[in-house]
Amino acid sequence: MPISTALDMFTMIFTQASLLEHVTSLAFIYIYTELAIRKNGSSEFQFQQPIWEVNCFPGIMAWPSDYPPIFLLLFSVCFPLLLLFNRCLRRQITPSKRRLPPGPPGWPVFGNMFQVEDMPHRTLTDLRNKYGPVVWLQIGSINTMAILSAKAATVFFKNHDHTFADRTITETMRVHNYDKSSLALAPYGSYWRLMRRLVTVDMLVAKRINETAPVRRKCVNDMVSWLGKEARELKEGHGVHVARFVFPHDV
Repeated sequence: MPISTALDMFTMIFTQASLLEHVTSLAFIYIYTELAIRKNGSSEFQFQQPIWEVNCFPGIMAWPSDYPPIFLLLFSVCFPLLLLFNRCLRRQITPSKRRLPPGPPGWPVFGNMFQVEDMPHRTLTDLRNKYGPVVWLQIGSINTMAILSAKAATVFFKNHDHTFADRTITETMRVHNYDKSSLALAPYGSYWRLMRRLVTVDMLVAKRINETAPVRRKCVNDMVSWLGKEARELKEGHGVHVARFVFPHDV
């Protein structure tokens, strides 16, 4: 296949097709080229007709008319089966290494999403009767451990609370949280324990609140003075950006 023809094909695919069509089109290119090489005995096979001129699907190239679409059908059927076989094989080979709670088998990609129906409490009750008080579920790409009894919940929060005390922080939460520095969204660790101790000792005790009242009063007076100074320096008709003074000095 000439390089120019291949470049034209890839340019057409990645400018007019969706992601699913990209994958299908690349499979078309590979299979069509292999068939052409086997038929003509040369890798320099010239297409007599541009492959994208025979269109059965909008935006992607079509299967050439002189070859049956059986290979596309085999690819569409075998690829999901290979994914399912690989998943089942991995579960059978390394069951002891995973050390996960029991749970129902799920579909590839979707997991147990379709098993949790409109009434999840009934579904979880049936799963508890079948697998026990601790059930492992996979909701899409999210691994979920369901605690389905009061006894298991007591053990979970009493003996293993530190293991599951952390939380997932997204990039948006990290940026708006001053790089995970607040007590609400900071990850569990020595920094979070220090923040909790400071809040408990200095912010939730009436005596400490009364002792620090002059500091807060001074901050409020300074903020009012800065706002007045800013208003006097501005031209007539212009407003004061209050947020610039309020939020940096929030106490």
